[in-house]
Amino acid sequence: MKTFYFVDFENVHNNGIKKIGNLLESDYVYIFTTENAGKINFDIQCLNNNIKTKTVPAGKQSLDKHLISYLGYIIGCNGDKCEYIIISNDKGYDAIIDLWRNEIKKIKISRRALLGQKGCAYSDILHLQVADKQQLNHKISSGMYYRLNGDDRTELNLFMQKRLGKKYKSDDVNKISSCVVAHCNDDRILLGIHNELKINYCKYDEVFMEVKEILGEYIDNRDQRKR
Repeated sequence: MKTFYFVDFENVHNNGIKKIGNLLESDYVYIFTTENAGKINFDIQCLNNNIKTKTVPAGKQSLDKHLISYLGYIIGCNGDKCEYIIISNDKGYDAIIDLWRNEIKKIKISRRALLGQKGCAYSDILHLQVADKQQLNHKISSGMYYRLNGDDRTELNLFMQKRLGKKYKSDDVNKISSCVVAHCNDDRILLGIHNELKINYCKYDEVFMEVKEILGEYIDNRDQRKR
């Protein structure tokens, strides 16, 4: 059975496709990205001709809309004989997935955090997710070990605002960015951010995960500039 993957690279970045070299010949991957999403750390053409990148205009939910539109096109071409997997942590895709599963056709479609999870038991998927979270936590803790001065804090604030602006309203963008900068020099930065977000947001766990992903990207970008 053919499997089609639709990667929201703006959401999962390179961590979400780190196992891309292990895919089968029957797997087809479409990586949706924008100019602002960062560099893909793989030579896609050398891996597999079934792996394509699609750069779409940057903007609020622009990538999501392009991905969903192309998903519908591919499902229309191949129907229920294939499997379809969205690679993203964004739960906003779940309503579309439910629509295809239950109301339109009995389509085999799901959302995963990583490429290569097809066929995994649910417990195995949870194990992978826990391991990835621990790895991200370690990256942030070790990457933010030194004290940020005024220029560094301004850079971090702008970076957070740019990334958060793709998903959140301006008031929330400012509030969340200020929270991150306020705790950026804490000995336990993630704990400080987590506790403040918990006070201000009902779905603080989702916001906290988003902040961690952006901090991980910030550290990667900063390290690349130093090389």
